[in-house]
Amino acid sequence: MDGCKEASVLFFSYPADRLHPTRFQRNLVDMVLRRLPTAIHRFSAVKSRKEPKYYSLNKVCMDSSVMIVSLSGTAPGEKIEQNKKDDSTQMKCACGGFYKEVTMAASLIAAVEIIFALEEEHASGLYPSVSGRLSHAP
Repeated sequence: MDGCKEASVLFFSYPADRLHPTRFQRNLVDMVLRRLPTAIHRFSAVKSRKEPKYYSLNKVCMDSSVMIVSLSGTAPGEKIEQNKKDDSTQMKCACGGFYKEVTMAASLIAAVEIIFALEEEHASGLYPSVSGRLSHAP
């Protein structure tokens, strides 16, 4: 994760006389950096279901996946026109290759984690939570 911090410092340390990177460029670098932990730890993270010593790998993998899926070309609170998508969102939705592979892998990691959580909740025999009940609703 040091690479993410270094990239962030670099992006915000540009001199005033130079052009700053666009939000799309920042998202691209963020995606490239965050895909590495998901690729490296993905298979070990699945072991965390049976072996608690792998929990930290699962956490790193899940956090990186959620960040990749949630990357957007708009700043928090920024309003966008109706039916207009930012560059990052369009690339994730319409492109193939790198964007499609990384986005799909991150989405699948998050989906598997949700499925594991629901299975554990069901197997525990305890009264299901509100979110669990809603997820099982038709």
